[in-house]
Amino acid sequence: MTISRYCCTFLLAFILFFTLPACHSYYSTATAVAPASSYPGALERARKHKKYMVLHSGINIYSITHVQVDKAKEHFTVQLDKVNSSRTAPVLSELHVYTIDSTSYTMDEPHTIPFTNVAKVEVLGRD
Repeated sequence: MTISRYCCTFLLAFILFFTLPACHSYYSTATAVAPASSYPGALERARKHKKYMVLHSGINIYSITHVQVDKAKEHFTVQLDKVNSSRTAPVLSELHVYTIDSTSYTMDEPHTIPFTNVAKVEVLGRD
């Protein structure tokens, strides 16, 4: 009886040891980019490091496939696509841009968005 109790305790500890760290590494933390003057730099870094970028405009969500930042004119130009909801591999780092309006964008042409229309920018990554 004590051997089976010992085996059960060992098995439970073994499962917990490998399960809990796996759950911890899956979840991401969101870090807000602040102040607003940092938005252009955050977009440039995301483009340079080929991060997955998402644009939130009201209830609409788009994947940013290309971004061009114009710091002098205080706007950025994006090419958009549908968000890939069938991603199987977790993305280790993402950049999310939230606009203050709820403009519906098309996917077949570039869109220029002034930084004054950006409510917030968040970087999501593993903690």
